[in-house]
Parts: sequence; C-alpha cells; structure tokens
Amino acid sequence: MKTTHTLAVLLLASCTAVQAQDIRPLGAVEGEMRWKELGNRTDDFEGNSLNTAKWINAPSDLVIGAWTFDENNAYVRDGKLNIIATQETHTRPFRDSCQGGATVQRELYYKSGAVKSAADGVYGYYEARIKGVKIFPGLSPAFWLYSDGHPYPDRNVPGSVDYSEIDVVELQQADWYGPGPDDADPVNVMDHNLHARIVGEDGKTYWRRPKPYPEAQLLKFEAPFDPSKDFHTYAVENRKDVIRWYVDGELIGEKTNLFWHRPMHVIFSMGLRRQLIKYNDACNRADPNPDTVTAEGFPEDATMQVEYVKTWEVLPSI
Repeated sequence: MKTTHTLAVLLLASCTAVQAQDIRPLGAVEGEMRWKELGNRTDDFEGNSLNTAKWINAPSDLVIGAWTFDENNAYVRDGKLNIIATQETHTRPFRDSCQGGATVQRELYYKSGAVKSAADGVYGYYEARIKGVKIFPGLSPAFWLYSDGHPYPDRNVPGSVDYSEIDVVELQQADWYGPGPDDADPVNVMDHNLHARIVGEDGKTYWRRPKPYPEAQLLKFEAPFDPSKDFHTYAVENRKDVIRWYVDGELIGEKTNLFWHRPMHVIFSMGLRRQLIKYNDACNRADPNPDTVTAEGFPEDATMQVEYVKTWEVLPSI
C-alpha cells in the first residue's frame, strides 16, 4: 500500500513538473488564460520539405520592385525553415507606375525567399524561434502578419481598414534616425511596428506608417544580444483592445489596437535594405541599385532560419 501511494505521488509530481515546463506561449502566465494551439499556422518544420498544405512559397501578392521572391530561396532542411538571399542578376516584367503603368523589363540583382500561411486569422498569440543572418547591414529577416482580402465590403466607408499589417519582428533592419543618410541602427536594434491602409473621407485610401504615428504604431527594441548569433523567440499577441510584443517570453511593448482586426496570414521573409537597394523619392518606392551589387557572402551568410512557428487562440478563462 505504501509503495502504491509513493508511486502515485511520484507520478503526480512528474506530471506537475512537465506541465510547469510546458507553459505555452512563453509570455503566458500559468492559470491566467487557457490557450488552444492552431495547427493550420503551427509548424515545427520537421522533415526536408515545406508543407504545401500550410504554406505558400513566394506568394504572388508580394509585389516587390527592387528584388524578386523566388521559390528556390525558401526550403526546409534538417528541421528548419531556411530563407536565403542570393545575388542573381536577372530581368522580369515590372508594371512601372512612374511610366503610366506600362509593363517594362526591369533588371534586378537579388532574389530572396518568402512563405506565407495558407490559412489566416485575427486574434491570438503568434510565436516563432528565429536566427538572423551574418550579413549586416543590408538584409532584414522578418516575421509578420498581413491581410490580403481587400477590397473589403466596406471599402467605400470612410475610416474602414483596407489593409492591416503587424510586424512581429524585423531583425537587423539598420533603420536610421541620425542626421546623415548613412546613419544606421546597430545589429541588436529590432523593429516591431504596425502598418495600415485606411479609407479616407474622399473614398481614397491612405497609408498610416509607423514613423508619422510613432506613439500609435512604432516600437523599437534594443535587445541584449546579437540576433544573428543564435535562435531567439519573437511573439505578438493580437487582442481586440491591445497588441503586445514579446522577445524570449518577456513583454517589450504594447499598443492600443486601432486598426488590426482583419484576418491576417503569417509570413516569413527576408527583405533587402538601403545598403543594397535605393529609395526613389519621385515614385515613393524602393528600386534596385546597380552601384552596390555584391556576391560576397551570398547565400552562405545570407540565410535566416526558423525552428518553429506556433499560433494559439485565447480561450475564455475558467
């Protein structure tokens, strides 16, 4: 009898220890909420191929004029999602708004990777474990959420949201705030921002970007580590009233949820930044830059990796 009782106590203690170690997501407080994992936007990237039931490789709705997203630049290997940038001079059709919308053959110098979830959703907790790239500055590994359902039925209603985007994290972006065009943030400064396109009173859409609305939409975080050296977790919790960001399970900032209520896809991508592309003021866009093309370090030092992504919805507390 004593042996049976002792065994039961040990089993209970063991189960309690496992549960204590398995509190998910990392920023959650035990007993505060209940969480349900959503499998259609959760992936451990086991095996050696991308799960095409969950992910769309090089999604066609990502229209970038300064480089090309290519399916060959995103792949699963050794239990990790790899997204790489490659130096490949090529041409492709480009609808040039600065030439009246005419389609031209544009010369580009780099290719990169992007994958987005086939499923979308609104509220929940989104977390991924990511390692950045060795090349810095010039590349920005990113984990974000964005809507692609526009135009929505209320497209003509002033104040309605035509597009919503939550940047869970943009790593190594090297954004700049100094007086000179070459001033850049150090490698450990990361961006967790909000973007939206709103219908104005005249029925036309206008962008709300982070820098013009810093209190409502801009969040910069100086991490105590170099994100290119190792894997770290990055997460966002999107709720009806508030949006909160976490790094390695620690809350780093929050914003009131004003516009981010549209269904959004999960996406991983790697963008080029101003050291490898140039900004076209006249056309309000990024363009390829033939003056800074380099193949050094591509792709071996230009590979971001993702160990997992997990998505939870919040269930009512008991």
